Amino acid sequence: MSVSSNDQSRPPKWLRFRSSKSYIGAVIFIATFTDGVAYGAIVPILPFSLPDRSGVPQDKGNECEILWLFNEDMS
Repeated sequence: MSVSSNDQSRPPKWLRFRSSKSYIGAVIFIATFTDGVAYGAIVPILPFSLPDRSGVPQDKGNECEILWLFNEDMS
């Protein structure tokens, strides 16, 4: 499928909106907030709730948590 020269001269849709300072700031804020909630609230609670909810033995809880966090960090 070939693209005509007319399509190449037009900028992408929503280019002005996506390159505005307020949009970029909002995206950075949401990403930082989400990361802060994940590592500030969920990760500290995980070692206590993992053995209770999943049936993982208490002595294996830290190993499972480390593997889960490593998996989440890599994705």
